[in-house]
Amino acid sequence: MTISRGVRLGCSRYGGSPMARQIVLSALITSLTLSSVAAAAPISWNGGAGDWTDTMQWSGGVVPYVFDDVSIDGGKGGIASDVTVNALAEINDLQVDAGDRIAIESSIRLRIGAGGAGAVITNDGDIALEDGIGAAATYLDRG
Repeated sequence: MTISRGVRLGCSRYGGSPMARQIVLSALITSLTLSSVAAAAPISWNGGAGDWTDTMQWSGGVVPYVFDDVSIDGGKGGIASDVTVNALAEINDLQVDAGDRIAIESSIRLRIGAGGAGAVITNDGDIALEDGIGAAATYLDRG
């Protein structure tokens, strides 16, 4: 983030009052929040086996979140991917390519369509809902 040299909280430019500082600070926070939402993009699993929460397995080095469209290995042919959802996950869309598998551990929830724009699930591979003996149910939510 770049802040201009002329922006100084509390200077006479903004009236110097605590209310003026609060308004400017609120505007900056809102700007940062909106820019993080706008930054959401398609995210792909890099390929191979691993846990959903492993940042090294995702393009861009971040675990997908609410507004992200997720692709398990992004259509890379010849790479079998086996992804274990091991923590609560909320995403927008999900695509599982042929030869790939996503397994949701018992007591874990994967919510698709969390971004509010509807949910698209494209499954050419396997989506497994694992359930351990005596464990709570596993959930795959759409919408």
